[in-house]
Amino acid sequence: VYADNNDTTLKRVVLDNGMIVILKEKHDVPMVTMQMWVKAGSLTEGKYMGSGLSHYIEHMLFKGTKKRKSDDFPNDIRKAGGSDLNAYTSYDRTVYHYTIRKKYFDLGLDAIADAIQNSIFDQKMAEEESEVILKEMNMREDDPDSVLWQLYTETVYNTHPYRHPIIGYKSI
Repeated sequence: VYADNNDTTLKRVVLDNGMIVILKEKHDVPMVTMQMWVKAGSLTEGKYMGSGLSHYIEHMLFKGTKKRKSDDFPNDIRKAGGSDLNAYTSYDRTVYHYTIRKKYFDLGLDAIADAIQNSIFDQKMAEEESEVILKEMNMREDDPDSVLWQLYTETVYNTHPYRHPIIGYKSI
């Protein structure tokens, strides 16, 4: 969390399993925003650098578990008065997030924990999601800012892994 270390409204707890929980209470709105930060991004892909593997896994994580079907995740969050589940991948992390009504905190926590721990990587869903990611890549190619950013990173970081797009290369 990028916050002032002197912010006394933040509570930091390390669970027995090593997970770090950062809590900031605000009682003026009966909502809960939850984020699950995973220490995996495009820089952690090792020999698969440039493949977009972390981004691909981001897409696959809410495609079903033994307990939930793909559609159950967004439906559960909507039923809890919340916004759709969403996520992003960066160079060094992948973050899953949503906001729900406070009284459904347990349901929200169960949904995100289930996805993180028990996702099923179904072959049919994996192929469909590959097509979704290819469409994202095409959209980036049509966006001048994205093209300029990629050219910039390839030029400035000619040996550093930042030169590779987080989403990966089509050829890989």
